[in-house]
Amino acid sequence: MKTIKFILGMLLLPLLFTACSDDEAGEPNITADEFVQVAKRTAKVTYDGTYYVLTEYVEGAATEWGITPCVFIVDREEDAAKVKALGDVTDVVFAGIGQITDYRPADTDASKKHYMILLTSISKK
Repeated sequence: MKTIKFILGMLLLPLLFTACSDDEAGEPNITADEFVQVAKRTAKVTYDGTYYVLTEYVEGAATEWGITPCVFIVDREEDAAKVKALGDVTDVVFAGIGQITDYRPADTDASKKHYMILLTSISKK
């Protein structure tokens, strides 16, 4: 009798593991709305001790169009080298692809959206 319960338990165990799985097929962990592609954006460059931070600003009538500036964090070493190569510049024009993040560097506006950016280009303004 003891072996029958053991065998029955072993047969039901895989069913239990399958039923308790939290991975749903077809539900990605990352969605398209977490990314933004930017081109020819202007920003002020600061360094928080760990990362370069590009605090975007909009000029002129763009504020009337409802464009809200974002904060872009340069976290890749290759991109940080690009920013560092510009020297002591404060205003830049940049392009790239950003992924939304919860990281908030010190001295940035917490109400703005923050993105980790993969820079495709950056130059002095």
